[in-house]
Amino acid sequence: MIPSDARIFEFLPAAAFAVGPDGLIQAASRPARDTLDAQPGRSADTLDISTRLGGYDAVVAAARASTAPAVFRTLRGFDCREVRVAASAGGGTVWIVEDLSSREREVAAAAAEERLRTLGLLTGGLAHQIGNPLASISALVQLLQMREGSDDAREKLAQVEKNVDRISEIIGRVLEFARPDAGDPKPHALRPLVESTWALARLHGVTAKLAVAIEGDAVALAARDRIQIVLLALLLNAAEAAPAGGRLAVRLRSEGGAAVAEFADDGPGLDAASLARLFLPFYTSKGEGAGRGLSLAIARSLVERQGGRIEAASAPGKGTTFTVTLPSAP
Repeated sequence: MIPSDARIFEFLPAAAFAVGPDGLIQAASRPARDTLDAQPGRSADTLDISTRLGGYDAVVAAARASTAPAVFRTLRGFDCREVRVAASAGGGTVWIVEDLSSREREVAAAAAEERLRTLGLLTGGLAHQIGNPLASISALVQLLQMREGSDDAREKLAQVEKNVDRISEIIGRVLEFARPDAGDPKPHALRPLVESTWALARLHGVTAKLAVAIEGDAVALAARDRIQIVLLALLLNAAEAAPAGGRLAVRLRSEGGAAVAEFADDGPGLDAASLARLFLPFYTSKGEGAGRGLSLAIARSLVERQGGRIEAASAPGKGTTFTVTLPSAP
């Protein structure tokens, strides 16, 4: 590589750098210097990206073995990159690195959202199928109560009717959650949404150890079903993190033209490394067998699609607070 060629890299928007035959970086674009620390004069085999591709020598050998650029993909957690390496006429190599993380996150979130939509349709159909025979059972119980003379039999029938009503109530909550809307943003008071979503979340056994206190209210401009998915994810996340007798404070308010919802739990909290990866797809701090780590990634994607943002603050031993900010209805 001749010195004048190095100036080309200053104008490249991609993370690209040139490596000489001696393995030293001769020129690098600003994105390569900023994101990969590919500084001129540094040995390319010390770059993290070289190590992740199986070693610098193997990459160079693959690049020189073909007239076309050698293409590599790396994946660590959900830090996904594609690397193209081509041999240069002077015996060196040119590397171009593209960060695919945001694209992969969007694909994963879209796929998961579609699965949730399909599950909602199936759940709604199942609830209707259960609800029809329940209505018949309820009618028969009421008929028997009118005909049965003994107090003991009437008391037992009353218990049957009470449990049938409870099942019907549960089905109603599931149907409300599964019912799709048009996806268009509309004004929604957050407090009723949090209350109804918590009632649904309580069907999950893990929520039994968690007490929820809801304060305030705010009106958000958002799609109801998408926001309920976000609320359910945050409520279940708090329940899974909470100790026995744990508490979750949900604080709702209007602030600066936005609707703000805070979810503050008293769980064990997270260290800085875990907090930084909290919204990455497939990342979970709950250990093996505790889920696929998609719920918070999906929640972030859904909030951002509504024109909002979701943030988390935490420290070991101090619990975790999620703050959801959504556009406010005028």
